Amino acid sequence: MKISAQKLHLFATLSGDYNPVHLVDEYAHQTMFGHRIVYGIYQLMLCLEEISKKIEKPFFITSLKADFKKSLPVAQSFEIETAITDSSAKASLISGSKLSNFSLSYELVENVGHVSKAVYPFQEPDFHKTEEDLSWHEQIGFDSKLCQKLFPMCHKYVHHVNIGILLASTRIVGMKYPGKNSIFNALRLNFSHVSSESLVCKTLKTESLFGECRIEISAPFVNGEISAFLRPEIAKQNSIEKLLSKNMKADFSKQRALVIGGSRGIGLQCLRLLALGGAKTMFTYYKSEKDADSIIQELKTHNLSAESVRFNINRQSAASLEKIKAFAPTHLYYFATPKISFNAKTFNEKLFQTFCHYYMFALHELINLLKPFGLKNIFTPSSVAITEFPRDMMEYAFAKAAMECWGGVMNLDKKIYVYTPRFPRVNTAQTQALLPVETAEAEDILFPELIKFEKESHDD
Repeated sequence: MKISAQKLHLFATLSGDYNPVHLVDEYAHQTMFGHRIVYGIYQLMLCLEEISKKIEKPFFITSLKADFKKSLPVAQSFEIETAITDSSAKASLISGSKLSNFSLSYELVENVGHVSKAVYPFQEPDFHKTEEDLSWHEQIGFDSKLCQKLFPMCHKYVHHVNIGILLASTRIVGMKYPGKNSIFNALRLNFSHVSSESLVCKTLKTESLFGECRIEISAPFVNGEISAFLRPEIAKQNSIEKLLSKNMKADFSKQRALVIGGSRGIGLQCLRLLALGGAKTMFTYYKSEKDADSIIQELKTHNLSAESVRFNINRQSAASLEKIKAFAPTHLYYFATPKISFNAKTFNEKLFQTFCHYYMFALHELINLLKPFGLKNIFTPSSVAITEFPRDMMEYAFAKAAMECWGGVMNLDKKIYVYTPRFPRVNTAQTQALLPVETAEAEDILFPELIKFEKESHDD
C-alpha cells in the first residue's frame, strides 16, 4: 500500500491542513525529513478503514489513543496490522518498523450520524511557535462526498462526529498551533454522543527543550489532549554576502570543480566558496530545478557563474553523465548522502550497506567514469563520529571509517588524490534534531579544509 501525492492534496482539501511539509516538494526537501511525509491523521484514517472492513457495522468511537513514532514518506510502501474484539480495536502502520500505533474502544450504533458540511479553502499556516494561553473554536464539519472518496469504509461505518474531530485535529496541529514545521506526537480523546458543531481548543504548555506542544480539546461531545512536536525551522546557509563579510575568499582559479549535492547544505556552501575563489564550477541537484536556478541567479548577481545538472547517484542517467563528462572536472567535491538515520537499538546491516553504497561504491564508480576526462582530486568529508562512537549512529560512523580506509587505498594510485577531512556536526537540514544540538556553520569548517585540499591537490 502507498499514498500518492495526489491523495495528500485531496486530504488537505478535506481537512483544511495545508502544512507544506506534506504538500510542497521544494519545502519538504529542505526540512529535516528531506521529503514530503504523510499526515499522521491520514495514517489513522487508513487504519480505521481496515478496522471498519472487519466490523462492517456503524460504530461510535468512545475513546482513542494514537502514538506517532516515525514519519511515513509519500509513496513509500507500508502495511497495516489490526486486532479487533467486540468493543475494542488496535492497529499499527508498519514500514520496516512500526510508524504509528492506535487503540480505541467503540460501541455499535444505528447509523453514522451527521455533521454540517464545511469547506476549508487554502491558507498559509498560522504559525504560533511557542506562544501559550491561546484559545479558539474549531468547526468539525467536512465535505462528506470527498470523505467518501478518500475513506469509503470510514464514511460508511465510523460515526461522522468522530471523523470530524479527527480531521479538525490535523488542521489544529498543522495550521493553528504549533503550525508550520510541526508534526503529531500523540492523541488522547474520549467521546460522548452529545451533539455539537465545534471544539474548544486551548494550548496547555510548551516544553522548550523538546519542543513539545500540548493542546487541550473540549466540547460537550469530546475531551482530551493533542501532543505535537515543534520541529526546527529550516536550516538556512549563509549568503555570499555573509561569506564575503567573513573574508572567505581564496584562490581556486585552477580548478574545474564538480560539486555533487551542491544545491543545499554543506555542498551549497562549498559551491559558493569555490565560485568566489574563481573556480569554474558545476553542481548537481537531485529534486528541485527551481532551487538550482535560484543558486545560479545568486551567483550571477556577484558576477560568478556555475552550471547545474540534475543527477541521482543511485540512477545515473546517460544524459546527465554526458554533461558532466563534457565539463571535464579536475576536482570532485562529493556530498551525496542518504537521510542520516538514527538507530539506537541494534546494529542494522541494511542501513550500514546503504551508507557504504553512498560513501564508497557509488563514489568509486563515478571516479572511474570521470578519470579519463581529467579528474584527479576528490574531496569527500568524513566525520568525527568515527572517534566519538555515537550509539545511535554506529552504521553511519562505521561507513565513514570504511570510506577513509578506501580513500587511503585510492591514494596508493599516485594519479588520484582523495581527501577525507573529519567534519563535526554542521548546521544543515540533515543534522536537525528534536533536541538542541551544538552545530558549526558549514563555511567555518569548509574554508580551511578547501585551502588545504587546494595546496595538496595534483596539478592539471
